[in-house]
Amino acid sequence: MIVLFALLSVLIVFFYGCQYSNFVPVKSVLFQRTDSLEDFNSNLISLKRQFSRQNTRFWQIIAASIKKVIFSDDLPYPAVLLLAHRKNGLNTVKCLASRIADGILSSYGFDGVLNINISGLFTNLTEEAAEIHLWDNLHEYVSQGGRLVFFQAIESLPANSISLMHGICDNSNAPFKNIIIVATLEVGSEEIEMTDDEMVEKTLYSLWSNIPVEIIASLLSRIANNVALVTTETSLCVS
Repeated sequence: MIVLFALLSVLIVFFYGCQYSNFVPVKSVLFQRTDSLEDFNSNLISLKRQFSRQNTRFWQIIAASIKKVIFSDDLPYPAVLLLAHRKNGLNTVKCLASRIADGILSSYGFDGVLNINISGLFTNLTEEAAEIHLWDNLHEYVSQGGRLVFFQAIESLPANSISLMHGICDNSNAPFKNIIIVATLEVGSEEIEMTDDEMVEKTLYSLWSNIPVEIIASLLSRIANNVALVTTETSLCVS
Protein backbone atom coordinates (compact mmCIF):
# COMPACT_ATOMS: atom_id res chain seq x y z
CA MET A 1 0.00 0.00 0.00
CA ILE A 2 2.83 2.39 0.86
CA VAL A 3 4.56 1.61 -2.43
CA LEU A 4 1.31 2.15 -4.34
CA PHE A 5 0.74 5.50 -2.61
CA ALA A 6 4.28 6.61 -3.42
CA LEU A 7 3.85 5.61 -7.06
CA LEU A 8 0.59 7.54 -7.31
CA SER A 9 2.27 10.59 -5.77
CA VAL A 10 5.04 10.49 -8.36
CA LEU A 11 2.50 10.17 -11.19
CA ILE A 12 0.49 13.13 -9.85
CA VAL A 13 3.61 15.31 -9.65
CA PHE A 14 4.59 14.28 -13.17
CA PHE A 15 1.10 14.92 -14.59
CA TYR A 16 0.68 18.37 -13.09
CA GLY A 17 4.29 19.37 -13.58
CA CYS A 18 4.22 18.62 -17.30
CA GLN A 19 1.30 21.00 -17.72
CA TYR A 20 3.24 23.97 -16.44
CA SER A 21 6.67 23.60 -18.01
CA ASN A 22 7.33 22.66 -21.59
CA PHE A 23 10.00 22.78 -24.24
CA VAL A 24 8.97 24.62 -27.39
CA PRO A 25 11.09 24.24 -30.53
CA VAL A 26 12.02 27.54 -32.14
CA LYS A 27 12.08 27.84 -35.91
CA SER A 28 13.35 30.89 -37.74
CA VAL A 29 10.30 31.60 -39.86
CA LEU A 30 11.11 35.29 -40.17
CA PHE A 31 14.86 35.46 -40.69
CA GLN A 32 17.72 33.37 -42.01
CA ARG A 33 20.44 32.10 -39.69
CA THR A 34 23.24 34.60 -39.26
CA ASP A 35 26.08 35.62 -36.99
CA SER A 36 26.45 39.28 -37.84
CA LEU A 37 25.62 42.33 -35.74
CA GLU A 38 24.24 44.06 -38.82
CA ASP A 39 21.65 41.33 -39.31
CA PHE A 40 20.80 41.46 -35.62
CA ASN A 41 20.05 45.18 -35.85
CA SER A 42 18.01 44.64 -39.01
CA ASN A 43 15.93 41.92 -37.36
CA LEU A 44 15.38 44.12 -34.33
CA ILE A 45 14.10 46.94 -36.53
CA SER A 46 11.58 44.52 -38.01
CA LEU A 47 10.30 43.67 -34.51
CA LYS A 48 10.05 47.36 -33.67
CA ARG A 49 7.68 47.82 -36.59
CA GLN A 50 5.49 44.97 -35.35
CA PHE A 51 5.38 46.31 -31.79
CA SER A 52 5.26 50.01 -32.49
CA ARG A 53 3.92 51.07 -29.08
CA GLN A 54 7.13 50.07 -27.27
CA ASN A 55 9.41 53.01 -26.57
CA THR A 56 13.09 53.53 -27.38
CA ARG A 57 14.27 52.61 -23.89
CA PHE A 58 12.40 49.31 -24.12
CA TRP A 59 14.23 48.26 -27.26
CA GLN A 60 17.58 49.42 -25.89
CA ILE A 61 17.13 47.14 -22.89
CA ILE A 62 16.01 44.20 -25.03
CA ALA A 63 18.95 44.57 -27.41
CA ALA A 64 21.54 44.97 -24.67
CA SER A 65 20.28 41.92 -22.77
CA ILE A 66 20.14 39.63 -25.80
CA LYS A 67 23.44 40.66 -27.38
CA LYS A 68 25.33 39.72 -24.22
CA VAL A 69 24.63 36.05 -24.88
CA ILE A 70 24.38 36.00 -28.68
CA PHE A 71 27.85 37.43 -29.25
CA SER A 72 29.63 35.65 -26.40
CA ASP A 73 30.79 32.04 -26.42
CA ASP A 74 31.45 31.91 -22.70
CA LEU A 75 29.46 34.53 -20.76
CA PRO A 76 30.24 33.89 -17.05
CA TYR A 77 26.67 34.61 -15.92
CA PRO A 78 23.09 34.37 -17.22
CA ALA A 79 21.53 37.37 -18.95
CA VAL A 80 18.33 38.14 -17.04
CA LEU A 81 15.55 40.20 -18.60
CA LEU A 82 12.44 41.18 -16.61
CA LEU A 83 9.37 42.08 -18.68
CA ALA A 84 6.96 44.06 -16.50
CA HIS A 85 3.39 44.50 -17.67
CA ARG A 86 -0.03 45.71 -16.63
CA LYS A 87 -2.88 43.34 -15.85
CA ASN A 88 -4.14 43.44 -19.43
CA GLY A 89 -0.68 43.14 -20.99
CA LEU A 90 0.25 39.49 -20.56
CA ASN A 91 -0.72 38.55 -24.11
CA THR A 92 1.52 41.30 -25.43
CA VAL A 93 4.40 39.98 -23.32
CA LYS A 94 3.87 36.41 -24.53
CA CYS A 95 3.73 37.60 -28.10
CA LEU A 96 6.88 39.67 -27.71
CA ALA A 97 8.78 36.79 -26.15
CA SER A 98 7.66 34.46 -28.93
CA ARG A 99 8.67 36.87 -31.67
CA ILE A 100 12.03 37.58 -30.05
CA ALA A 101 12.69 33.84 -29.90
CA ASP A 102 11.45 33.06 -33.41
CA GLY A 103 12.56 36.26 -35.09
CA ILE A 104 16.00 36.85 -33.62
CA LEU A 105 17.36 34.16 -31.32
CA SER A 106 16.65 31.26 -33.66
CA SER A 107 18.86 32.98 -36.21
CA TYR A 108 21.79 32.56 -33.83
CA GLY A 109 21.38 28.88 -33.01
CA PHE A 110 18.85 29.04 -30.17
CA ASP A 111 16.88 25.91 -31.02
CA GLY A 112 14.14 26.04 -28.40
CA VAL A 113 12.70 27.77 -25.36
CA LEU A 114 11.82 26.29 -21.98
CA ASN A 115 8.51 27.77 -20.81
CA ILE A 116 7.77 27.58 -17.09
CA ASN A 117 4.41 28.83 -15.79
CA ILE A 118 5.17 29.76 -12.19
CA SER A 119 1.51 30.30 -11.32
CA GLY A 120 0.31 26.94 -12.54
CA LEU A 121 3.30 25.07 -11.16
CA PHE A 122 3.08 26.37 -7.59
CA THR A 123 -0.72 26.26 -7.52
CA ASN A 124 -1.00 22.57 -8.35
CA LEU A 125 2.07 21.21 -6.58
CA THR A 126 3.48 21.62 -3.11
CA GLU A 127 6.27 24.20 -2.93
CA GLU A 128 8.87 21.48 -2.49
CA ALA A 129 7.58 19.41 -5.43
CA ALA A 130 7.29 22.52 -7.62
CA GLU A 131 10.86 23.59 -6.85
CA ILE A 132 12.18 20.10 -7.64
CA HIS A 133 10.23 19.98 -10.89
CA LEU A 134 11.42 23.43 -11.94
CA TRP A 135 15.04 22.67 -11.13
CA ASP A 136 15.03 19.25 -12.82
CA ASN A 137 13.48 20.63 -16.00
CA LEU A 138 15.89 23.55 -16.10
CA HIS A 139 18.91 21.34 -15.51
CA GLU A 140 17.87 18.85 -18.21
CA TYR A 141 17.12 21.62 -20.72
CA VAL A 142 20.44 23.43 -20.25
CA SER A 143 22.45 20.20 -20.19
CA GLN A 144 21.06 19.46 -23.65
CA GLY A 145 22.21 22.82 -24.97
CA GLY A 146 19.14 24.94 -24.26
CA ARG A 147 19.85 28.63 -23.72
CA LEU A 148 16.48 30.44 -23.47
CA VAL A 149 14.24 30.13 -20.40
CA PHE A 150 10.89 31.88 -20.00
CA PHE A 151 9.50 32.23 -16.46
CA GLN A 152 5.90 33.39 -16.67
CA ALA A 153 4.32 35.21 -13.71
CA ILE A 154 7.06 35.43 -11.09
CA GLU A 155 4.57 37.39 -8.99
CA SER A 156 3.11 33.93 -8.22
CA LEU A 157 6.39 32.70 -6.74
CA PRO A 158 5.85 31.88 -3.05
CA ALA A 159 7.95 33.91 -0.63
CA ASN A 160 9.64 30.74 0.64
CA SER A 161 10.88 29.99 -2.87
CA ILE A 162 12.64 33.30 -3.44
CA SER A 163 15.99 31.66 -2.78
CA LEU A 164 15.44 29.34 -5.75
CA MET A 165 15.04 32.21 -8.20
CA HIS A 166 17.92 34.05 -6.54
CA GLY A 167 20.19 31.04 -7.07
CA ILE A 168 19.22 30.60 -10.72
CA CYS A 169 19.97 34.27 -11.47
CA ASP A 170 22.97 34.68 -9.15
CA ASN A 171 25.41 36.37 -11.53
CA SER A 172 28.76 34.57 -11.69
CA ASN A 173 27.60 32.13 -9.00
CA ALA A 174 24.62 30.99 -11.05
CA PRO A 175 24.63 27.27 -11.91
CA PHE A 176 23.69 27.94 -15.55
CA LYS A 177 25.72 30.55 -17.39
CA ASN A 178 25.64 32.02 -20.89
CA ILE A 179 21.86 31.60 -21.16
CA ILE A 180 19.00 34.08 -21.46
CA ILE A 181 16.40 34.14 -18.69
CA VAL A 182 13.21 36.08 -19.41
CA ALA A 183 10.77 36.58 -16.55
CA THR A 184 7.38 38.30 -16.55
CA LEU A 185 5.91 40.34 -13.72
CA GLU A 186 2.45 41.88 -13.45
CA VAL A 187 2.80 45.29 -11.82
CA GLY A 188 -0.73 46.67 -11.85
CA SER A 189 -3.92 47.38 -13.72
CA GLU A 190 -4.16 49.37 -16.92
CA GLU A 191 -5.02 52.50 -14.97
CA ILE A 192 -1.61 52.54 -13.30
CA GLU A 193 1.07 54.50 -15.10
CA MET A 194 4.46 52.77 -15.11
CA THR A 195 7.21 55.29 -15.51
CA ASP A 196 10.32 53.57 -14.14
CA ASP A 197 11.78 50.54 -12.38
CA GLU A 198 10.40 51.68 -9.02
CA MET A 199 7.06 50.05 -9.91
CA VAL A 200 8.79 46.67 -10.06
CA GLU A 201 10.41 47.18 -6.66
CA LYS A 202 7.15 48.33 -5.07
CA THR A 203 5.30 45.35 -6.51
CA LEU A 204 7.76 42.77 -5.23
CA TYR A 205 8.14 44.39 -1.80
CA SER A 206 4.35 44.35 -1.52
CA LEU A 207 4.00 40.73 -2.64
CA TRP A 208 6.68 39.48 -0.27
CA SER A 209 6.10 41.86 2.63
CA ASN A 210 6.73 39.09 5.17
CA ILE A 211 10.27 38.55 3.88
CA PRO A 212 13.19 40.57 5.27
CA VAL A 213 13.91 43.62 3.13
CA GLU A 214 17.54 42.67 2.60
CA ILE A 215 16.54 39.32 1.04
CA ILE A 216 14.21 40.99 -1.44
CA ALA A 217 16.84 43.60 -2.21
CA SER A 218 19.33 40.82 -2.95
CA LEU A 219 16.89 39.17 -5.35
CA LEU A 220 16.16 42.48 -7.07
CA SER A 221 19.87 42.96 -7.66
CA ARG A 222 19.78 39.70 -9.63
CA ILE A 223 16.54 39.97 -11.61
CA ALA A 224 15.85 43.71 -11.92
CA ASN A 225 18.99 45.03 -13.57
CA ASN A 226 17.34 44.85 -16.98
CA VAL A 227 13.68 45.81 -16.62
CA ALA A 228 11.67 46.47 -19.76
CA LEU A 229 8.25 47.99 -19.14
CA VAL A 230 5.84 46.65 -21.74
CA THR A 231 3.15 48.82 -23.28
CA THR A 232 0.04 46.83 -24.20
CA GLU A 233 -0.36 46.51 -27.96
CA THR A 234 -3.80 46.83 -29.53
CA SER A 235 -3.04 44.18 -32.15
CA LEU A 236 -1.26 41.05 -30.96
CA CYS A 237 1.06 38.84 -32.95
CA VAL A 238 0.26 40.38 -36.28
CA SER A 239 2.35 39.01 -39.10
